[in-house]
Formats: sequence, C-alpha cells, structure tokens
Amino acid sequence: MNWSKAPDKIIEYIFYLLFFLLPLIIIPYNYELFEFNKMLFVYATTVLIVGAWLTKIGLQKQINFRKNSLNVPIVIFLISQLISTILSIDIHTSIWGYYSRSHGGLVSSFCYALLFWAFTNNIKKPRRYIFLLLASGFLVTLYGVLEHFGIDAKYWVQDVRNRVFSTLGQPNWLGAWINIFIILPVIYLLKEKVSTIKKAILYLLLLVFYSCLLFTGSRSAFIGFISVIGPFLTMLFLFQKKLFGKNFKQLAPVGLLILFFSLFFGTPFTPSLPKLIIEGPGKPNPLVSSKPSTAPLLISSSWDIRKVVWKGALDVWKHWPIFGSGVETFAYSYYNFRTREHNDLSEWDFLYNKAHNEYLNFLATTGVVGLGSYLILITTTIFIFLKLIKNSQDKLLLIGLFSGYLSILVTNFFGFSVVPVAFLFFLFPALAISLTYESKQTKTEAEVLPKVGVLQLILLTVILIMSIRLINSIFSFWQADFYFNRGKKYSEANYFSSGLDDLYKAINLSPREALFHAELAEAASRVAVVYSQADSSESAKLSKEFTDLATNQITVTLSLNSVHINFYKKAAGVFMYLGMIDPAYFQRAIDILLQTTQMAPTDARTFYTLGLVYQAVDDLKAALENYQKAVDLRPHYTSARLKLANIYIELEKNQKAKEQLTYILERIEPQNKEALEILKEID
Repeated sequence: MNWSKAPDKIIEYIFYLLFFLLPLIIIPYNYELFEFNKMLFVYATTVLIVGAWLTKIGLQKQINFRKNSLNVPIVIFLISQLISTILSIDIHTSIWGYYSRSHGGLVSSFCYALLFWAFTNNIKKPRRYIFLLLASGFLVTLYGVLEHFGIDAKYWVQDVRNRVFSTLGQPNWLGAWINIFIILPVIYLLKEKVSTIKKAILYLLLLVFYSCLLFTGSRSAFIGFISVIGPFLTMLFLFQKKLFGKNFKQLAPVGLLILFFSLFFGTPFTPSLPKLIIEGPGKPNPLVSSKPSTAPLLISSSWDIRKVVWKGALDVWKHWPIFGSGVETFAYSYYNFRTREHNDLSEWDFLYNKAHNEYLNFLATTGVVGLGSYLILITTTIFIFLKLIKNSQDKLLLIGLFSGYLSILVTNFFGFSVVPVAFLFFLFPALAISLTYESKQTKTEAEVLPKVGVLQLILLTVILIMSIRLINSIFSFWQADFYFNRGKKYSEANYFSSGLDDLYKAINLSPREALFHAELAEAASRVAVVYSQADSSESAKLSKEFTDLATNQITVTLSLNSVHINFYKKAAGVFMYLGMIDPAYFQRAIDILLQTTQMAPTDARTFYTLGLVYQAVDDLKAALENYQKAVDLRPHYTSARLKLANIYIELEKNQKAKEQLTYILERIEPQNKEALEILKEID
C-alpha cells in the first residue's frame, strides 16, 4: 500500500460521511436532539480531516494550499468573529455558541472554514458528494413525507402531521435545507443523455423533495424556492441558450409536476384542492392574528413576531455598533432592549436566542464589522459563481449549485442558518471551485513518498496525539450533555439521588457550563426543602448541606454567566425554594429579581415573580406595585390580574378587584373559572 495516499483517502471518506450523515443525525439521549449532535459531528470530522491534511503535508514535505478568490474574504470574516468574541459580553458563549445547539460560535465558524479549505485543496472528484447529498436528501425528505401521514405522530408534542420537520428538528430549517438541493434533479434532467431509468429516479427525487417542502408549511422556505426560480431560468437562458431551447421539453413536465402538487397539497399560502372542494373558500383563521396579539388565545403571525424582534435587534446594534454584543449573545443582549410590544405577542414569554434574520443577527452580535465581512463573503461568492459558470464546461451543474446557494441567502433573511445549512453555505462554493479543478486535472505518475525523517515522525506523532485528545474532548462534551439531560429528567421526576449523581458527572466533565451548575442548584434546593420537612437531627443536617450546595452552585452559575436573565430567574427560583426553609432567603430572591428587572426592563414575567415573592413576605404594597407593572407591560396577563384582584379583596377594595376580574372575563377569557368564582364571592 502507498501510505502517501492514506491521508487523501481519509479526507475523501470522512467528507463522504459528512455529506451523507450530517442531515440524518438525531440522538434522543441529549438535551437537544437535533442541532447539538450535528454540531459535534462537524467538530469531530473537522478534527479528523484537518489531522489527515496536516499528516499529508508532513509526509509530502510541502504545503498544498491552492489560491482562490474566497480565501481572503473567509479570513476577514474569521478575524471579525474573533474580535467580536474577544470583546463579547460572554466570551464562553461566543466561543462555543449558545447552549445547547452550540452552532454559530467562533469554533463552528472556524470548522466550516477549515472544511472549505480542506475540500478545495484535497478533493479530486467532487461530483460524488453531490450524489451523496441527494441520497441523504431523499432519505430525510421521504421520512418527512411519512411524517405527514403520521408515521411518528405519537412521539412528538408538535403537530407533525401539519408541519413536518424530519431529522432537521424544525419545519423552517427543513424547508431551508431542501431548497439548497431541490434544483439539482432538474439540472440532471436537462443533461443531453439521460436514460429512462435515470429520468424516473430524478422525477422521484423531485417529487419527494417538493412534497416534503410543501409539508413543512414553511412560508420562508416556500418564498426561498419561488425566489430562486427566476434567477435559475435566467441563468439557463443566458449561459445555456441552445440547451435551454433543446431541452425545454424537460422543463415543462417539471413545471406541471410542481403546479399539480402545489394545487393538490396546497402551499403555505394556499389551501389544498381537496380542502377547497369540500370546505369551499377558506375564512381567515380566528386563531391567527394579523396584528400583534391582544389575547393569549390568538397566535401572532410570524411576520408580526419578526418585526418586533428585528426592532430589538437594531436597538442592540445601536448600543454596540462596531463589533456587536458578541458572537451568539443575542439571547442575552436582546432582553436589555426588548420592546414593550413584545408582550403583546402570543410568544411573549419565549426566549429568543436569534434575531430570526441572519443578517440582523450578525449586525446585533458582531456589529457593522461582522455584518460587513459576512456580506463581503457573500458578494465575493456570488461573483465567483458567475465567473465559474461563464468559463466552465459544466455550466448546468454550477447553475444548480449557485441556485441552491442563492436560496440560503433568501431563507436566511426570514430566519437563521442551522448546522446542515451553514455547512452547505461553505461547501457549495467549495464544490463549485473543486469542479473547475477537476476539469483541469491530468493523469500523473504515482507520487513517490519522500523519506520520513526524525522531525517528521515527531510532527506526525504530535498531530496524532492532538487529534486523539480533541476527539476525546468532543466525546466528553457529548457525555456531559448526556448526563446533564438525564440528571435533569431524574430531578424533575423527583428521583433526586440519581439526578444529582448525573448532574455531578456532567459538571466534572464540563465544569464551565453555567447551565449545569444552575440545574444542580435547583435540584439541591428542592432536596433541601424535602429534608427540612422531616423531623430529625440527621434530616436537618442534610437540609443544611443541600442548602449550602444550592447557594454555592447558583453563585458559581452567575460567576460563569452574568448576562443571561434565565440564570437570574433560576437563582430567584432557588432562593424562593430555600425561603420555605428560612424566610431570609426571600430577600435574596427579591434582590436577584430587582437586578433582573434592570437587565430586562420590559419582561412582564420578572415583575410577576417579584410580586409573588413580596406577597410571600406579606409586603402587599410592593406586591401590588409589581403585579401592576406586569399588567402595564402585558395587559392580557391573566395570572397577574387574578393576583391583583386577590390583593384588592384582602385590602377591602372590592371595586378595584371587580375591575381586574371584569377585564379578564370581557377581554381575555370569558370562561375563566377562577375569575368567575371570585367575582361571585364578592358580588
């Protein structure tokens, strides 16, 4: 065996695994089933590919690094991410990404860049990877189609029949990913010589891809698909005039197929034909609001949600205009500038860790420098694609790749990229560039392996050891998440012994993950309360030990991450639990919540919780003020209005109590049982 070829084979086959397996990965044993494991797979394969590439360089005693026009823009982009990370409000998150997906951090960006360079400098037969992507896409979308017909409906809380997400984890993510390669079967249909069997396979692929796209119910993905059709046909006409006319008969069936499926199954904007025939023209859904929601029963439109979040993103950027708040810190910085109107949405209490617009997300978290470098990268890529299409012999395939790349730019405007999409954002340009290298390759004699010296052996040994250590670290990270997820579930089910044991294991494997410490603190506080209720000296001792553990762990949590309001809320919850043992802890909960209101001044939930704590210590005046503040921020806050009514009754202000109850019954929930019962008692 020629050992000089071993690194090339390793790189080649690991890229096979990446293109085929990455979209398919889903592991049910982790805190996040989809993105987390895909990201760790990218980390691991990057280590192996780069290790093999460095080994190849060491064996050949020469650095193989081809020049291409994307090298400099990628470096500029990485430098902007690095600077934003160094200046971040939370460096740990900026390095690794927001837990639990871990995508979008500095490390993931470096991984994608390294994969781009490894591919363009080492892969000699790029077409194979397109076939693998289509094969993987077929499996993922076929599963999505089966989801629509209920194959796994019993396993999910979500209405998966109505909006499928397959192995991607979310309908919009699945739709955005399908858009990237859905044009490719059409490209192969336009080839001059396509056998009947191949045509049947390609039509089957297109049928399954498009059906699954429709079944996602994703408006952003459908807009992305429609938006790319025009540029696709324009490029065919400009660069392949003869072929466009000659093979137009292949495009006609494709168009008819798309039209038929759009009519029969419906689109995210139109009803299905069977439904239209049976039910007649549809009426507006009373559960969907065309403006920001004014009641919990209404579902705010995705456009209204985006407008509110986008405004907050712009406000974040105005505060950190040059380098942003830090890579992947939107979950933290957004709440400093979250608008009051956010409370009028049906998703008013959701945590937004992305701006739901990739460009605004870059602007908010990495500033004008980060967004500028990202746009430079995109613009350069577009020019490279156009240049390659103009000069290449295989214009059709390049047009297909470029169309897929353009779809990413559209769907990213309405959302944000996830691991499989971000991977192809870098690897589709790599495929295009490698296709041009492929056409220029000539057969050469077998390379002779240079003599391996002592320094080379030392270098190769270091590369091997470092690769093993990095792979082990990635596996330890996975194990930590596994133990954390299991420990969290055990604790929530009141199996505290097993839960605490697993949480300790998670922390030992990943001691700098604030979320692990926060969960341990909460579990310990609950155990402390349980022991405090037992009448024995041993129980009192154990209660004291777990109280100390809880306070220690929540302190560690806030020292590791001092900008995430969820950790402050968790800390308040811990002290509220401990307040059941010693009321003095209620004051610590109050202090934490007051600090939280400074960080998130429009978060109605925090003021409501603050009202609960003040009520627990019999400070009715302060409780009243905070419940009222919660109601001012979110007028349709049923729980807060019920609390206000109860306090007014306690203060013998029945008329004010009636006002709160009447508001609930007339404007929010006409059949609210608690409000009806209280109103009956005071009438």
